[in-house]
Amino acid sequence: MQITAVFNQNETDDSGEISQKSLLIGFTVTTFGSLGYALQFSLTELAFQKVFKSSTLKEVLQMSFFIGFFTTIASLTGLFASGNWRDLEKEMGEYRTGKSSYVINLVCSAIAWQLYALGSFGLVFKASSLFSNVIINFGGSIVPIFAMVFLKDRITGLKVLSLLLGLWGYTSYIYQHYLDDLEAKTRVIIASDNQDDDF
Repeated sequence: MQITAVFNQNETDDSGEISQKSLLIGFTVTTFGSLGYALQFSLTELAFQKVFKSSTLKEVLQMSFFIGFFTTIASLTGLFASGNWRDLEKEMGEYRTGKSSYVINLVCSAIAWQLYALGSFGLVFKASSLFSNVIINFGGSIVPIFAMVFLKDRITGLKVLSLLLGLWGYTSYIYQHYLDDLEAKTRVIIASDNQDDDF
């Protein structure tokens, strides 16, 4: 019901409610961002198959490095072009646990994202882009559970829906592999029976 109420508003008012136009722009940008993120893994898999002919860890590291490098350049360009870099000192000063904690948080976040990118490209390299997407979506859907247990975060209907969709996707992927495995075993048994009949 809250989503319907937000959709029915025409403009942002003093109470901080989101206008319908802003909501639709946010929805569109989020949808295309998600599609682009999923497409990234498919293009990565295509690059491993068509561009990088040899299959080594070096290619995974190169792919991770270059994507991270160009993303960093794009982010820094946006930071300086928008003028938001002027607010960094103020933001560091207002950080609840101090400037040093702010810097440590940034450094640890950067390292964690690099490990995440390396792991996701490694999954594409070793398995497939579909498997990488499934694992990432599954992991993203169980984060609210960890937040609820360890950070005492409140669980909402949207978080439950996200969890159920992630579990549904993961279960569908596992079930499809189960069916493919059954089909492959059946083919082997039929081929073996046909060879016995030939003798």
